[in-house]
Amino acid sequence: MSSIRGLDIPGSKFLCIGPRNESEVLLLHLYGFKKNNISTIDLFSYSPLIKIMDMNKMDFPDDYFDIYYSSAVIRYSPDIDLTVSESVRVVKPGGLVAIAFTYGVSGEIVPKSSELWGGLNELKELYGNQHDYYILDLSDLTNLESVMNEIISDHPD
Repeated sequence: MSSIRGLDIPGSKFLCIGPRNESEVLLLHLYGFKKNNISTIDLFSYSPLIKIMDMNKMDFPDDYFDIYYSSAVIRYSPDIDLTVSESVRVVKPGGLVAIAFTYGVSGEIVPKSSELWGGLNELKELYGNQHDYYILDLSDLTNLESVMNEIISDHPD
């Protein structure tokens, strides 16, 4: 995150979806985010640092967070459209939504509507034109330099 120019790490309100345990909270703090600016939610937790809440029914106000982060969680949503809608709702205009996920794999824990068989293109379609965004597919690093140069040239500050 420190490589993203213009990101006010100490001042950013950060929402972490599905952290499983305190390790992500502590890591975010080590990266420079203030503990009182980090909110974490999961469907279950033993930790007082993680609030029990559904990512599809968040009780945060609109436009509250600067950063929404979810890793390996979106595919477990029974309604990905609602998950996307909630992420857009709680993030401030100009905020950052960072989602990491695997796709194209079914299993008994992944709801049938959440396979994301179309991968990044399907996720991009779900977000539509609600925000400016860049999607970087790290499964093919052959064009990483050109993608990063495009991002930098579009956002010079």
